[in-house]
Amino acid sequence: MSQFIVERYEGLDVEVPKTLHDKGKDATICVVNITDIYRVLKKRKRVTKAFPIHTVVPVIESVEDYIEETFEKKQ
Repeated sequence: MSQFIVERYEGLDVEVPKTLHDKGKDATICVVNITDIYRVLKKRKRVTKAFPIHTVVPVIESVEDYIEETFEKKQ
């Protein structure tokens, strides 16, 4: 396993973007409060979970690129 995905732990009142990290590196995360209410995260509070990644599939840059590639494959 050379990479892993970090995502938000269920049951939180804050958001944590899903991010991809390399094995052996510190995973820096950003916690975002999307409400108008002040939130305090207690020390040692679990905010994320990690999953191993075996294959990374590239994401198409835009919808236009996707349509163009799909159209070309059908012809």
